[in-house]
Amino acid sequence: MDYLVYGTYPVLAIILLMNAQLKKKKEWNAEVLDLSQTKAVQGFCTICIMLHHIAQKTCASWVPAEFLKHGLEPFVNIGYLLVSVFFFYSGYGLYKSKVRKTDYLQGFLGNRMLRIVLALLTTSLIFICALVWNGVRIVPIPFPFTLGGAVLPNKYSWYIYTIILFYLVFYLAFGRCKSERNAMIWILITTIIYIAHCDWWMFGDWWYNTVILFGIGILFGKYDSQILSFMKKRYIPLLLGSLLLLALFFLGGIHTQGVLGSWREDYNYTFMRWAHIFSQMFASICFVMVILLLQLKVRIGNRFLNFMGTITLEFYLMHGLFVELFGYCFLEEQYRPVYYIENVTGMICAVFVLSLLSALILHLIHDISTRFLLKHKRFPLMVLQDVKRLCVFFLIVFVILTIYHAVVHVDKTQEHEVLVERYKKDNITFVEVDGKQMAAYDIGEGAHTIVYFGSPSDFCPTMNVKQLAKLLGESHRFIVFDHFGTGFSEDTDQPRTVEQHVEEMHEAIEAIGVTTPYILMAHEGSGLYQQAYAAKYQDEIEAVVSMDTNVGSLLVSRMKDNGSMPLIYNRMVKKQALLSSVGQQFLMKTGYVRLQWKIYEMMGWYLEDDEKIVLEEVFVKRFNSANTLEERIYEYENCKKMQDFRYNENMNVQVFLSYARTYNLSKEEQDWKKLHQDTFTNPDIQQYNVLVSDGSIVYHGPYLVRKRVNQYIDEVEKRSCKE
Repeated sequence: MDYLVYGTYPVLAIILLMNAQLKKKKEWNAEVLDLSQTKAVQGFCTICIMLHHIAQKTCASWVPAEFLKHGLEPFVNIGYLLVSVFFFYSGYGLYKSKVRKTDYLQGFLGNRMLRIVLALLTTSLIFICALVWNGVRIVPIPFPFTLGGAVLPNKYSWYIYTIILFYLVFYLAFGRCKSERNAMIWILITTIIYIAHCDWWMFGDWWYNTVILFGIGILFGKYDSQILSFMKKRYIPLLLGSLLLLALFFLGGIHTQGVLGSWREDYNYTFMRWAHIFSQMFASICFVMVILLLQLKVRIGNRFLNFMGTITLEFYLMHGLFVELFGYCFLEEQYRPVYYIENVTGMICAVFVLSLLSALILHLIHDISTRFLLKHKRFPLMVLQDVKRLCVFFLIVFVILTIYHAVVHVDKTQEHEVLVERYKKDNITFVEVDGKQMAAYDIGEGAHTIVYFGSPSDFCPTMNVKQLAKLLGESHRFIVFDHFGTGFSEDTDQPRTVEQHVEEMHEAIEAIGVTTPYILMAHEGSGLYQQAYAAKYQDEIEAVVSMDTNVGSLLVSRMKDNGSMPLIYNRMVKKQALLSSVGQQFLMKTGYVRLQWKIYEMMGWYLEDDEKIVLEEVFVKRFNSANTLEERIYEYENCKKMQDFRYNENMNVQVFLSYARTYNLSKEEQDWKKLHQDTFTNPDIQQYNVLVSDGSIVYHGPYLVRKRVNQYIDEVEKRSCKE
């Protein structure tokens, strides 16, 4: 046990209170919001933020048990409270500077923004070098439109990106609006849009639970004399009330987070999510209120805090690197740290000292760079002009290419229409299912009939497994259907539930004239439908053949292992489906879908030249169709329904698993064999085999599949003769 870590708390107290001045009764700290005081508070908060991030690497609930080190628990959940101070002081400081300094906005970009941008660029470059050194995928350019949060070179720099945005909004609002009232309205609108943006893209709550303090800081700056006067008159009630509300909202935020992080599905997720965010918002407002009230009676400041206040920006941006380098892992568990410091006190000392030294060096570099750029203003302006010209040039090239691809796409579609219609007439059988036309490829004759369920992600099973169909069709009747929304089948308005799939496939099998019993064969995601079908229509089935199929318990168990919550997962999947739909529509309208096809064209490597053209046309029209995307939305619901599925003990079952998925993937896939074994009830007639292949064997290894399937059918026949 590292008892020295508890010495952190008295050290913090000494740092904060050294040379502090406690005001007497009816005396107040007149410098409560002076620059020296706000810098001292920010310097202290930066140290606490460092401890917050170390706590997340040592004693947070998600830290693996073997790396759990106690001592910094109070810092785990307070990060957003500390950041709220920065937002408030930033808004307040900007407004007061604008009021006090004539033509303040004219030099705003150079005097206020330049240093922040320079610090962000240099520290991001350092982080990129560290990422490369540790073998992590490089993300050199931030991207704010990604589900789960913005992609950043330095994940600890999120606040800097956010404050740069709000600095620009302040500059534009107060520079363009004729009145302060309108400027503040635009800042409020921007805050709402920013919060909505972060919530829609499912950013972490820390991205947006305190940004409201920026606008509050501006309002406080406008009415500070009146507000401070009121605070002095009602000091004790306000202090006690603020402390009480802070405790209530802080605990409320933790409680709602606990609900959101549970596996319960009987609560209103949207309500709980916003209850969590608003609890944290109000907690941050109360926290800033408490800080201001305490500052009214206590003037803080000493050489160390004053020094920290000057290098706050660089210290904030750099400390995260050392937290990662010395933590139990580097960013994620699959990446090892450079040097794991097991002792928490040792880690605090190492991170603090190295962060301090690097921040001091960078601060000096940024000082020199800023003075040079401000003195030689023509240099950065020339760079900006060149960047502008490059952007215009690439925009023109993009527009020209888009027009070209759109025209080519339309011409090809019209030109190939005859080939598509001819192929459908010669190769495809249509049956009516639920009032819609479902396409099938029906080939071969024999004593056995194989009905194939293609993967839900397969945009055209009737063509993509055509070679396998021909090979098995030499000895048996082989039928493969295009699910609704894929291939040559129509779309449907019916929900993509497992029950709906079963009824559609059973109706299609009856309509095409299959005699019972028949062999049910499925690939990957359609395994859920195969199992549900086998449970409901087991008397019609001779045997089940599964090609690396999913089982219901796979997704559920994987989510539990990763700590993914069902309601959060469903929300993310719905957004992914929507984005995929919008993206696919863009590719189709612009013709870039033809370039997308190049990624998948090898699926039809065995087809004739005209058939390859037909497959391309099917792809450009059916890839990521509405029904296919809806499959993803119902994935968890369907898996949950089938997670306890077991085959009937009289059902013949043969599962072929891919070697890649069985042995070569991540930890959650290591029980791939066991997950299938758990569906068996009779090991004598229900077995699995591992094939040296990946999950695409039905497309690229049809000869091996034919061999193994024919061997299995022979085994079933021999078994039937013995009985």
